[in-house]
Parts: sequence; structure tokens; C-alpha cells
Amino acid sequence: MASMPDPVPTVPPAQPHQPYQLPSPSATNLATAEQLFIPTNVWSAHLRFSSNQWVELGPKRVRPMRGWIRPDGSLNLRNPNASRAGVAGVFGLDFPWSKGDLDLGGVSLNNVAVRFKGNGTFLDARHSYRRPFKIDLDKDQPDRRFAGQASLNLHNLTADTSCLRDTLAYELFRAAGVPAPRTTFVRLRLTIDGKWSDRILGLYLIVEDPDHHWAAATFQTEGAAVFKPVTPELFHDLGADWKTYKEIYDPKTPVSDAQKARLLGLIQLVSHADDDEFARRIGEEFDLDRTAAFLACEALLAHFDGILNQGQNFLLWLDPRSGKFGFSPWDQDHSWGEFGMIGTREQRERASLDHPWVGQHRFLERLMAMPDFKRRYRAQLESLLTTHFEPNHLHRRIDELLEAIRPALAEESADRLDRCLAAIGESAAPSDPAGDPNHYRLKRFIDIRAKEAREQLDGKRTGVILSRRQRDSEG
Repeated sequence: MASMPDPVPTVPPAQPHQPYQLPSPSATNLATAEQLFIPTNVWSAHLRFSSNQWVELGPKRVRPMRGWIRPDGSLNLRNPNASRAGVAGVFGLDFPWSKGDLDLGGVSLNNVAVRFKGNGTFLDARHSYRRPFKIDLDKDQPDRRFAGQASLNLHNLTADTSCLRDTLAYELFRAAGVPAPRTTFVRLRLTIDGKWSDRILGLYLIVEDPDHHWAAATFQTEGAAVFKPVTPELFHDLGADWKTYKEIYDPKTPVSDAQKARLLGLIQLVSHADDDEFARRIGEEFDLDRTAAFLACEALLAHFDGILNQGQNFLLWLDPRSGKFGFSPWDQDHSWGEFGMIGTREQRERASLDHPWVGQHRFLERLMAMPDFKRRYRAQLESLLTTHFEPNHLHRRIDELLEAIRPALAEESADRLDRCLAAIGESAAPSDPAGDPNHYRLKRFIDIRAKEAREQLDGKRTGVILSRRQRDSEG
């Protein structure tokens, strides 16, 4: 694999295109996550670094990985030389921790731990300063919190010109009863001593961190296990040694020996049980209703940068109350049918609900072969199509969120606002003044996908089963 050029920023942060006209909310009295994660809020934030602190952010070079694209088109995204799974690590980039100061909503959080984050979102921004950041408040100061949060994920929205796909997707999952992170927007500015002072990075999204604090709040008790798997072969038997699975399933909370044993037992069941035993026992291991709801959302969203294809961008949890596993979403910026690495735009709009995964997926294949699970899954689809995946409902929510973020986009640049409006479907893209029908439009996807899903459930259409060999020709 050819080495990637060093990701040194060459595009300076912006000066304001026009003044921001709205008052920024104050975070001075925030005490809870509910007060922070208001989706229509746009907070003001400022990251400050010394010149040395910025240099220490890296990224650090490690040996890239060869052969990460398998013969069947699936991806191996775990470079053993990198500390994190993902395509950035595959290319030989690792993100060390540094320090900086953060002001958020008028609250000063000094000397916090900071690193870059993301994979495609970092690579998209590697030549600019508008990179995604992870802020760890208690890495060196235990028990420091901001609105109950120990970590803050600042997503740069480079993969999502609509700026809304994460927020809308997480809202859909939560409406379906699936635990999902919450979000809020922020206008982020940057100072690097001796280089830039109070320059605009632009509109970012703060996404709730799925750590043990999130797990305790979600399951209303301590002791939940949360994993973030990265594997296209979910629950594949690799032996009896937990060390073999630790990097693949990447625990985000402390995991007990009993919880490790539960996961290893689940892997044995999925890998080796015959169909009768699997159907009899899987309900003892998984919350089947929540799993059906999770899969229904992923299928309706045509999200092929997650469990349906790449084997990444989702969470696996073990609820200590029920003793059952389940799934939660992560990184939904390529949901709502946008992921151009799989199929054409039209194929993703028509993607099959009965066979939503790409390639082989033993776990999902076994689940969907069970009449009881298929009934639960179709019931979830029916419910969503008449409520939270109903086009008029979603269009109204898009308009509400767009009204909230429009001033921040206009402050950054006219081009950023124009591209957002084009991606939503409010106008033609500047590079596409004729309104090319192949250009992605969020509202159009919703309209077509809802109609297609209705016809598939009614038996009028079969849907498209996508493969990794198909490639997108859209602009």
C-alpha cells in the first residue's frame, strides 16, 4: 500500500463570513446530560493550545497495514501497530493524547486531555485544522465532569454536508426503544499560540460518549458491559482465550470475568449450535425486541457503514438487569442511504428489508431465519413507517434543525451553507446548478425509502440485495 502523505494542515481556519446573530446559550449552570444534549442548541466553544501542545497532537506515524481489503471486498480495519481500529490506523496514523484548554458555553475547562479522533472524518480534514477532537476531562483529574460528562466527542461533520444525519438517526433509534447517544451542536473556534487566535473551525456536533457513565444512565444501574466491535465476522469462534477477542470487541467499560464468559458463550452458540438450538436459546442471550428494533432502523436507514456491511460503527451491550445482550448505533454520518461505497443511490433507496446485510453475515442470517424474530422485525418496521419514519414527520424535524444551525453555517461561509441546503434538498448544489437527480438529497431519500419500504412490506417489491462488488456511479 502506498504511504499516505503526512497530514499537515495547509488550509488556515476561517475568519467569520458574517456575524453570528443569535445569543449563545450559557452552560454555567448545567448539571445533567439532559441540559447539555438539546439537539436544537448551538453552543459556543473555544479550544486553545500552545504551539507545543498542538504539535503533540500528531498524528503519530506507525507502520501501515497491507492486505486490509479481503478478496471478497470486506475490510480488516484492525492494524496491530495502531492503538485504535479503523481506516486511519490501517493507513498508519495513530492519535496520541495532548493537552489544551476548552471554553464551552462560558465554562472554562483548563488543562484537559485532547486527541484527534475519527477515521474517514479525520482523513477528509487532514489538510485543514477542522479536525474531529476527543476531550477527556478526567484522564488526569479523576471525577472532573461537565454536565455529568467525563468525555466529549466533537465531530467535524466533514462526511455529512447536511450536518443532520447523526442527530436524526439517533433520534430514530431512541424513538424505536433502542439506547442511543444524544447530540447537540457547537460553534467551535481555535487558538494556537503564535499561529492562530480565535479562528473559526465551524459547526461541530457533540455526540454523547458511550462510556460507563452513559451505560449506568441508560440501564439505570452500574455494571453494564459495553463493547465496540470492529469485525465483518461478528461472533465468529476464534478459540477460548479472551485475549484473542479483546481488540476485536474493544470494551468501553470495565468488563468482569463473568461478562467475558457470557460473550465467549454467545460466540460458541452463534458459531456452532444447530438451527433448533440457536432458535431455542438466542432469546436467553439477546433482547430480541430491541435487536429487532435496532435492525429495523439500520435497514430503513440503509446504513452500510455499520453492522450491515463493514462490521463497525455499532455498540454491543450486556444489560445487568435483564442479563441480555443488545445493540446500539454509533457513527451514523453515512446513514440515510448516503454510503457511496456500496451500490448506487437508487440501489440503496431500494435496499432489501428481508436481506439488508451485504455479503455473508452468519448472525443476522440465523436471526432472520427464525419466524419469531422475523415477526418482531416486521412489526418494528410497520410501526416506524407510520410514526417516526413517516416523511412529513421527518421533513418537519429537518426544517426545525436546519433553522437552528443555519446562522452558524452562514457565519462560517456561504459555501458551507449552500452545500448543506443542497444535501438536504433545499436547493441545487453549487457545482450542480441544473439539479442533477443523481446528487444525494436527504429529503428525497426519505420520501423514496419510505415508499419503497411500504411496498416491500406489502409484497409489491422484493428490494435489492446489495453486494460489495457493486460500485456507486453518482456524483
